[in-house]
Amino acid sequence: MQYANRIQWSSCERDNAETDKCVKHRCMNDLITDLISRDLATKLGAHYQLMRQGARSTPALAHALGNADSQVRLAAAHALRGIADPAAAPALARALDDADPSVRWIVGEGLIALDAVGLKPALCVLRDTPQPSPRLRAAVQHVVLHLSEGRFKSVLQPLAQALHDCAPHESLVAKVHRAITTIDATEAASGDTGG
Repeated sequence: MQYANRIQWSSCERDNAETDKCVKHRCMNDLITDLISRDLATKLGAHYQLMRQGARSTPALAHALGNADSQVRLAAAHALRGIADPAAAPALARALDDADPSVRWIVGEGLIALDAVGLKPALCVLRDTPQPSPRLRAAVQHVVLHLSEGRFKSVLQPLAQALHDCAPHESLVAKVHRAITTIDATEAASGDTGG
């Protein structure tokens, strides 16, 4: 019986190895390029393969967030949102100031999916940008609003209100600092490192 199960598993493993072999022969950049193909089958196939690769595709997708073509950036953001790899959070946060509103929205959704792991880099980008653009403020507000009913409600709701009211940057920095400190303290107390 064990032998039969082993053979079945090996057969399944062989099927997966064949698929992985095809993926390995295609450069990750080819898959990212295929994400914006006009051919739906090509586009869906690339998305499936990148999702199947999971965290292994994160570096290439994170790099693609800086591509000159907004369609490439949007496709990369969609894939990163689906993979939900915490390692993508810094790249997603940097893309919150993307010129394309669709990219900003999906990037925000990707950060929201990561909860505190996504929230903290978004707050850091806002804090570290000397004169944040209105689009960056709005994108961070999107993330903060979605997470403001959770465990960080006490610090996120005032921050969301300050973003909504277009508070001066100095005032925002103080609220952002308070939020980051609270997130750090909560994670330290619970032993949650976000991963």
